Amino acid sequence: MGDAHVGVQLETEIRIEAGVDKWIQEAGQLMLKAQVAAAESLYATTLTRPQP
Repeated sequence: MGDAHVGVQLETEIRIEAGVDKWIQEAGQLMLKAQVAAAESLYATTLTRPQP
């Protein structure tokens, strides 16, 4: 019975790690999208600003 418990714990840890890894990847993608949006906004502002 002890071996089965260890197997269940290991499977749980693997599934949790996979879920956390997915969240980390999604967060990275969202950060990149936010950086692109900020860069596009800055570029658009630069283009519309009058030159001295």
